[in-house]
Amino acid sequence: MRKKLIPAIFFFLFWLAVWQIIIIFKLISPAVIASPYEVIFAIPSLFSPTEFLPDVISTVTRSLFAFILSLPIGIISGYVVFNSGKFRQPSELGLDFVRSIPATALVPLFLIIFGIGDLTKIAVGTFSSSLIICLSTIMGMNNRNITRLGISQMLGISALRRLIYLDLPESLSQIFLGLRSGVSLSLVLVIVSEMFIGSNHGLGKVINDMRYSDQTPKLYCALLMTGVIGYFYNWILIKSEKWIMHWKGN
Repeated sequence: MRKKLIPAIFFFLFWLAVWQIIIIFKLISPAVIASPYEVIFAIPSLFSPTEFLPDVISTVTRSLFAFILSLPIGIISGYVVFNSGKFRQPSELGLDFVRSIPATALVPLFLIIFGIGDLTKIAVGTFSSSLIICLSTIMGMNNRNITRLGISQMLGISALRRLIYLDLPESLSQIFLGLRSGVSLSLVLVIVSEMFIGSNHGLGKVINDMRYSDQTPKLYCALLMTGVIGYFYNWILIKSEKWIMHWKGN
């Protein structure tokens, strides 16, 4: 842990120094980039009940809700598509096509369908995250061990038992890759939705408001907070993967 922490601190201090040099020599206009100490002094406002704390809570709640909804939808639909026989190939083609549409381009469409409100923000994140998880589940099923699969068929193991003891454990590694991509995507789309759609609270709204009100330090503060939230989500999933897949690497 200590070996990893020391290089991380030096890396952080290095980029902090580069940031300060840019400010001192005005390599970039001060109207575009705030100084490090201004951003640091603005950080306490993130935890103020009267300023940014409700926005942080709103974004975290929406993105988590979107991701949690996408979990069963993505995994179940991936398993169904994989076992759909002759419909599998056209289904995968359709999923790939929909996935190729830029996720942010779907925001206006969901706005028309669901109207203005939290439902739209959550639905956009859920839909795009579900697609990623679904395709990852299909890929994980494709990568199952052929020998174990053949033995299970020879022994006549039921579909349910094979799902629990073979399919899921064999495809978990690929599913977790999809989960990490999905949780990041749900956070991104919730924030973008908060920027595009009218909202009382949310980090997307804060970023938009600070941009127009010329409060650059608070803008950078909000951006850093989105990075912290995304990093925390991924850290939780990595730890969960190690705990659930305790046999991995043994």
